[in-house]
Amino acid sequence: PRESDIELKKELTPPTKAYAGSRDVILAVKLIRASGLRSADVTGSSDPYVMVTPVTKAGPIVSKATKHVAKNLNPEWHCVLRWRDIDSSSLVNILFEVYDHDFGQRDDFLGSYDFKWENDRTCTKDLRAKKKDGGRRNDS
Repeated sequence: PRESDIELKKELTPPTKAYAGSRDVILAVKLIRASGLRSADVTGSSDPYVMVTPVTKAGPIVSKATKHVAKNLNPEWHCVLRWRDIDSSSLVNILFEVYDHDFGQRDDFLGSYDFKWENDRTCTKDLRAKKKDGGRRNDS
């Protein structure tokens, strides 16, 4: 398997006054770019997007996704995905799955990375995600 770069930033933001009574904080994941993705389309390109799933001790919570970038093997998203009321003490990992968006067909799986959670306030990681070739997304 080849390696691809996925650059991200994760932040834990302390509750605002409105959330002062809340037990939880905001999780923000900033997806910046990927590079060296494989071609999944007959045109020799891909239309990549990233599906992000925080996983707690109780299991996965709601997944969120970036927009797809058309015909690009080195996409830049510069997008922030946020989850409110996350119990940071129960976070185990954050799963990143990269797919090729296909119009009218199932999306092609391009690779994934399982980011082990470190319970700190802010960190920036440059990830080298090992790609798993092949496969299609299991959505109907």
